[in-house]
Amino acid sequence: MNEDGTWSITTTTFTDFSLIILYSDTEDGQRYSGHVRLVTIAEGDDITLDECLVVPLIGTLPVLEAPTTITADILSFDIDPDKMDFNLGYDHALAGKRVDVDIMPKDAIDGMKPIAMWAFAVFGVRTEDEDQSIPLTIAADPDLVIPAGGPGATITFYELNQITAEYASVGTVTIDAEGAMTGDVALHRFSWLVAAVPE
Repeated sequence: MNEDGTWSITTTTFTDFSLIILYSDTEDGQRYSGHVRLVTIAEGDDITLDECLVVPLIGTLPVLEAPTTITADILSFDIDPDKMDFNLGYDHALAGKRVDVDIMPKDAIDGMKPIAMWAFAVFGVRTEDEDQSIPLTIAADPDLVIPAGGPGATITFYELNQITAEYASVGTVTIDAEGAMTGDVALHRFSWLVAAVPE
């Protein structure tokens, strides 16, 4: 980081890179999630981003010492900390919250419109086993009925790979008139989770 707040990258490889932004904890111990964008680096080029990058503040994270159930807004899931990869040497801690979908890059998921989003910290925690996913229980949310397209509409959930900056589908649900969702959604990475519908 330079004194004027700018920064530079020294590399001999010119290609697409994931720009991962992580904030340190606040003075009172609250933690942020993270933000990742795919940028292309060519020799001598400036990296220009068209919009502000928002890193959501999640809050104080509970330390996980045994298998437990975590609730984040309408999401809940059972987690065993001994079967998770807590990256960057952080304590076994994880929490999430609902955040504004406007912090996502525009057109991040081709052909899909985000209608809800959740961010997690520690950003990028994942299951140790690449083939293992953690099922989510999703409570009813009447506020999603209209954005989804009305009763009977299908919502697809995507998780963000914080290394590649790519979004992968992790399940679909059908929403009814009361906002109850039927279907299977399971997470492998806890970074960002996005609910989206066709544009």
